[in-house]
Amino acid sequence: REEIEAIITKRLTENRDAASMAGVGRFWDKTPAIFDQVAIILRDRNVDLKSRIAAAQVLGGAAWARFIEPEENFNQKDLWESGQLHKPALKYFPDLVQVIAEEEKDDPNGDLDRAAGLALASLGDPYQQKLITDKPLFYQAINRMLADKYSSQVRSLGMSLIAGGMPLEDFHYVADNVVQATRGTDRSYTQYRGGNASALGVQLLNRLNIKEVVQICIESFPTATRSKDMAARVALLASLGADAKPCLGNLKAILENNAAGEGQAEGFTKDVPLKSDEIEAAVRNIENATNPRQMISLEEAKQAGLNKRE
Repeated sequence: REEIEAIITKRLTENRDAASMAGVGRFWDKTPAIFDQVAIILRDRNVDLKSRIAAAQVLGGAAWARFIEPEENFNQKDLWESGQLHKPALKYFPDLVQVIAEEEKDDPNGDLDRAAGLALASLGDPYQQKLITDKPLFYQAINRMLADKYSSQVRSLGMSLIAGGMPLEDFHYVADNVVQATRGTDRSYTQYRGGNASALGVQLLNRLNIKEVVQICIESFPTATRSKDMAARVALLASLGADAKPCLGNLKAILENNAAGEGQAEGFTKDVPLKSDEIEAAVRNIENATNPRQMISLEEAKQAGLNKRE
C-alpha cells in the first residue's frame, strides 16, 4: 500500500493529468490529505480542462467514501436519513463552489461546471451542515447550475441544494433562475427530460409562501412528457389545496386534454396513462379545500432580502 500510494502521490504532483488521478479514491480512507493535491489541480487554471474535470469527479466520489473515520460507523442508512457525510469530504465544498462560480474561457460548454456541480451536490445539504461562508459566491455557483442548458440533472441538483434550506432573505440571489428552471420550458435548453427541477422548484416556492407557485407549476406541465411526471405535477398542485383555486380552470383543461390523449406533441412518451380517478381526486381536493394562506408575491419575496440588506 505505501509503495503504491507514493507512486500515486508522485503522479499527482508531477504529471497533474487526468490519468494521474486513477486510483486516488482507493487511498484516502487512511490518508485523506491525498485529496488536497486533487483540489489544487481542480483550482489551477493552468492545468488542462480534462484533468480539472477529472479532479472534480474524484472529489465528488470522495463524498461517498466510507471508513475514513471508523468510529463514525457510517452506513447507507446514516447517509440517506441524516444527509450528513464524512467531514473530510466537506472541506472541499469551497473549492467546488469557487470553480463553478468562476467564468472559464476555455470551457464554452460548461463541462467543468457540470462536473463540479455534480460533486457539490454529493456533499449534501449546505445549510444543515453550515457550509456556506460566502453567500454571493455560493449563489453565483447555484445560478450557473440552475441555468445549465445542457443538463436537466445539473439544474435539478442545483435546485436540490437550495430547496430544503434556503431562507427567504436569500431568495433574491437566485429568484429569476429558480423560476426559469422550475418552469423548465426555456427554448434554449438542449435537454428537458429527466431530473426533478420543476418538482423541487415548486416545493421551494411553496415553502417560501410565494403565491405564483401555482401558475409556475401549471406552466411546467409541457415538460412532463411521461405520465408519472404528470402525476407528480398533479399531486403537487393538489397538495397546495385552497391556494391552487385561482388556477383551477387551467388545471381542469390540462388534465382533460391529457385524459383524452390530446395535446401530445410528436415524440410524446406514451406510458401508463393518468387514471381519471386521480385527476378527479386532485380537482376535488382543490375545490373542497378551505383556508387559503396569506401569501406574498414573487416581487415581494425578492424584495424581502434586499430590504434586510439595506
